[in-house]
Amino acid sequence: MAHRLLGGLRPSEKGDVMINTAFVSDVSHRVPHTSCPSCEEARLEFTLRCDLGGAECLFLARCGGCNTVFDLDAESFPSGLSSDSLQSGHILCPRCDQRLAMVTLACSTSSHSCRYALQCSHCDG
Repeated sequence: MAHRLLGGLRPSEKGDVMINTAFVSDVSHRVPHTSCPSCEEARLEFTLRCDLGGAECLFLARCGGCNTVFDLDAESFPSGLSSDSLQSGHILCPRCDQRLAMVTLACSTSSHSCRYALQCSHCDG
């Protein structure tokens, strides 16, 4: 199966796996600025592995300081966002339709994964 950088993270009708380009663009920018929860250094590196023989790609973050590897949870990426809206900060909260204060990526040593979270200054304030 082919892997194409398109708009989703599910197999298309043709059987190709589509990868959310906004997610890949954002995570490749955000990961190097995210602190590793194991050693607390901002030395994470983004890796996209699509050569494993399966239909799905693996999204990983590896710490250059302590070599801990984390899965990047692509399903936690806020749906409907483009890389332009993430960079500009023009994101509306799905709960209150107010501008979001921030989109964060946090990694956990207990789950060995990194997840996105939306924090709205109005709802979470």
